[in-house]
Amino acid sequence: AGRQHACMVKLYIMEAPAEAKKSISVWSERIGRAAFYGLAFLVPLWVLPVTAFPALTNKVFLAYGLILIALIAWLVSQMKAGLVELPKNFLAASLVVLALVAILSGIFSASPAVSFDDLSGDPSSAVAIGFFVLASLLASVYFKKEDHIFQWLIALFASAAVLFLFQVVKIAFSLN
Repeated sequence: AGRQHACMVKLYIMEAPAEAKKSISVWSERIGRAAFYGLAFLVPLWVLPVTAFPALTNKVFLAYGLILIALIAWLVSQMKAGLVELPKNFLAASLVVLALVAILSGIFSASPAVSFDDLSGDPSSAVAIGFFVLASLLASVYFKKEDHIFQWLIALFASAAVLFLFQVVKIAFSLN
């Protein structure tokens, strides 16, 4: 089986009935993990030709949407369980510091609007760094077992295989 986090920060919220905790928690965890599988499989394939920069903008919105779904599922499961468990390690702390530095950098930059309002996919914006940190922290919560990590990698490689087959067909039949 997988390796569990040895140290967790636990914040007790309220007491919920045991069976409600378990059923909500299981479904919320499945939804959150499915959102991360969607990140691995759908984001590389996702292109909608309806915007000026379809590949970049639509992938960013899909990725942010899936990260938000994973966050909401995690929050629901933690609230129903009656406690919030956060990973307690130096990597998580350094990621939070990175997000805080990005936010402060955005506040004190020459054009804060670009740092906070721009969702165009610029990976150096405060919004993007915040979502990267959020995804990293949620991944440490959702992927505690080796088989979950393996399934995520399968989704990522399946997406790469679909892209490879698409390119082979495109080259073989001279499709532009």
